Amino acid sequence: MNYENIPNELRSLKQWGLFQKIWQPERNKYTKIPHNALNGGAGKSNDPSTWVDFKTALEALKTYQMDGLAFFFANGYVGLDIDHIGDELDKFRSGDYQENTVSQAITMTKSYMEVSISGSGIHAIFKGKIPGTRRRKGNV
Repeated sequence: MNYENIPNELRSLKQWGLFQKIWQPERNKYTKIPHNALNGGAGKSNDPSTWVDFKTALEALKTYQMDGLAFFFANGYVGLDIDHIGDELDKFRSGDYQENTVSQAITMTKSYMEVSISGSGIHAIFKGKIPGTRRRKGNV
């Protein structure tokens, strides 16, 4: 994975760890299991004592056999995960920026965005507040 495009604003935060992707046959998809970049052991998305700075996490990625860097949401940062939009991603990559889910997400979040591990969705990290108590609706 290419981490060069991660903005300095996110790199400066001590909200990083590692993840290992595990196939879940019952759900027919991968899930990301968080790991601590200090020792390669269990990480926790809700425990800042297991989080590190970006540089430490990037170095740990070389040391431990993990699949990528994890960003943990806190301090006003939230995420948007949109699944099953492979066709729209393909159009966007080919230069078709017509109004679609990808261009709407870019306009709405004005943030860092990456393709999900499935290759058919996107993740965005931005400052905001999740409205209400419901966090998932359909493929979003």
